[in-house]
Amino acid sequence: MGIGQGNQYLVIAENTLAGATAPILNGISFSSAFDTEGDINTDVYVKNNTISSFPQNGIVVEQYENSAGTLKSSVILGNVVTNNGLDGIYIDGLTANGSNQLLDNQAMGNHRFDCHDDTSGSGTDRTANFWFHNIGIYSQPKGLCSSGNGIIR
Repeated sequence: MGIGQGNQYLVIAENTLAGATAPILNGISFSSAFDTEGDINTDVYVKNNTISSFPQNGIVVEQYENSAGTLKSSVILGNVVTNNGLDGIYIDGLTANGSNQLLDNQAMGNHRFDCHDDTSGSGTDRTANFWFHNIGIYSQPKGLCSSGNGIIR
């Protein structure tokens, strides 16, 4: 599911996405592929989706080459993201993809990281976003998600 630029108050909920092959790479992708640079998506809700077995990421928020973002001030809530080729949930970028809240997601069995945030700022673990009560074994930076047994990578 590719989401282009300029959406506000979009709700992506209650979907089951599984088992794609190339050229489809990601389950839900906030992408820069549709235009060169438009208005950033804001106030979007991605909730209660089940996403598994994509070649790259379950949920990805991309950035443009010039560091413009594709998602801010949005909520990613209650998703189950498993067995993807790279990351379960991946937020790319420096600060442009910021002020997002990621709550109560379960990300397990993903090849690289279950929870991954490359932004920087005053949010959780020095990211530009806020991660609360997410379950997963492997995260970058450490502390974005936990397995419930204290194992965090």
